[in-house]
Amino acid sequence: MQVVYFVKQDFLKNYQGSIHRVEKQVEEEFVNNLRANCFRERSHKETMMWRARTYGDAVMYEKAHSLRTPSCDKLAEMYT
Repeated sequence: MQVVYFVKQDFLKNYQGSIHRVEKQVEEEFVNNLRANCFRERSHKETMMWRARTYGDAVMYEKAHSLRTPSCDKLAEMYT
């Protein structure tokens, strides 16, 4: 996945032989964060669209509909 992460200066001394495990954990955490952010982004977008429909505000609906969900986009890129 080529996730960029930072470590302490003494990382190699303390984690020799387990770097693969650490990188796997970093990747899992990265994906979990993307999923959580995607859920929040979609929820916000759907809430805004619902409010716009409820109030009959076409401009607000278009604005809500055009809201981007970058975390969802990133997840979709990873699995295609």
